[in-house]
Amino acid sequence: MKEDPLHVVSGSPQYAFTDNGPNFGSLVFLYNNTASAYSNPGTYKFDPQKMHGNDLQLTECEVYRVEDCGGLMEKPWRNVQWNSERRQALLSTISGWKPSVSSVKQARILLVGPVGAGKSSFFNSINSAFKGYVSMQANTGTAGTSLTTQFRTYYIKPSNSVTHVPFILCDTMGLEDGVNTGLDVDDFATILKGHIQDKYQVRTLGIPQLVLLTKVDEACPLVAEDLKNIYQSHYINKMMQEISTKVGVSLSAVVPVKNYYQELEIDSQTDILLLNAVVQMLRAAEGYFDDFYNPEEKSE
Repeated sequence: MKEDPLHVVSGSPQYAFTDNGPNFGSLVFLYNNTASAYSNPGTYKFDPQKMHGNDLQLTECEVYRVEDCGGLMEKPWRNVQWNSERRQALLSTISGWKPSVSSVKQARILLVGPVGAGKSSFFNSINSAFKGYVSMQANTGTAGTSLTTQFRTYYIKPSNSVTHVPFILCDTMGLEDGVNTGLDVDDFATILKGHIQDKYQVRTLGIPQLVLLTKVDEACPLVAEDLKNIYQSHYINKMMQEISTKVGVSLSAVVPVKNYYQELEIDSQTDILLLNAVVQMLRAAEGYFDDFYNPEEKSE
């Protein structure tokens, strides 16, 4: 049976963290500026044996700040229709998309990110949205290292409701630190162009980039409670703004999604976020194809 985490109640929360370290009155860390703690449960009654094993010498002291999720905005800053009709409209939009360059039959979407970001889960989730039930074709999990061990190209099969799938999802190993771990930049370059000079810069290739903000339900409890809160959450909005600035893409290129990972059945709200992400990817691809537009060519 899982035990509750140990905690100490502070009689004066505003003084719980001082310049000299965490100070809860009954339990003081970095006591007298030394690598030790002062313990006096008193009226706060915690068990010293369970709390610190009666050992007051510190080897490590990690401090975390828990931030409030910020509540909800008065109205969404992006308008989304959350009904089944919208889900079907997105599927129809995707199915009916054709590249403006006749030599290209499908858009290839490369998924790149750190281990555990949800790349393979994103494919499974998109596949689920098209199939109408939760699919587990790609291997996923939380092993700490990449479960995708090779470059994979995934095709989504057409169905009775979706007769044409105009894109291919390409999955890669997770980006990891260290030698011979995960995907490195040389692998990335090979995938993008087959061969490229050393010290390349991805953006000079002109390949459009979108950022998928995954695990939004884990990031914000208000979104976990109701996915329709995604564009009303102050916290998610803040995260998207920060990503836009740090990565150097426009805010419209940051798309939040929720993958299927524990569900047994699909739901329209999750599908709508996922399918909207695909629509944005296809629009970005179309912008890229516009650079190669030839008025004498005609899409088949």
